[in-house]
Amino acid sequence: MATWRNEVNHKVPVLGIETATRVVSAAITENGVLRAQNVMSHARPRSGSLVQLIDFLLRSFQLAGEKLEGIAVSVGPGSYTGLRIGLSVAKSLAFCWEKPLVAVNSLDALAQKGRGQERLICPLISFRQNEYYYAFYDWTGSGIERQSDYQVGNLKDVLEGLKHPVLLLGELKSDDKELLQSGGADYCEHVYSEDFPEAHWIAASGEVLLGQGIMEDAGQITPFYMHEFPVQI
Repeated sequence: MATWRNEVNHKVPVLGIETATRVVSAAITENGVLRAQNVMSHARPRSGSLVQLIDFLLRSFQLAGEKLEGIAVSVGPGSYTGLRIGLSVAKSLAFCWEKPLVAVNSLDALAQKGRGQERLICPLISFRQNEYYYAFYDWTGSGIERQSDYQVGNLKDVLEGLKHPVLLLGELKSDDKELLQSGGADYCEHVYSEDFPEAHWIAASGEVLLGQGIMEDAGQITPFYMHEFPVQI
């Protein structure tokens, strides 16, 4: 199973871009440490506003794009429109600055917020009306290790058959919040924290991948949707 550890020994900054949910962010990390991050919340992110967010971040940090080691971008699962915009901007910047591009899974990034937890960690990203993208992770003491495949289901699917308490990270729908709060003994051992994937962890994960020599072909990289979207005519 996949494991994320902070195994970076350089001090060259990496730009991270996260657009998988309604909370869009851009961040710069060096040696796994967050140096700067900008966040905006939009129901539908636009490429222009994302470019402005990144430009403001770099200028605030007094950093030229050419000085980056690389660009890390969230590839999903998540918002169809948001992921397309994030990838489009990341590809353009990678071509413009001639920098390597790396892809980071949005659930893997969100799971990083459970670092240090003794509970099972389950990041959630909203999908359809009553469903979520999710996976299960453990904190090993040195990193976050994924324990399951990436999956899609409703909250009952997520919690069904769990033998250990779980930390749910994400944005639950209002009905599911009520279910979790009033579900009785079957649910009372589980903890929920409203969180979103952050560019901070996209960039930090990107540093690790770059250190391992894992890069993407900017012309071939595509979003990780996990399902087919219906064609509309």
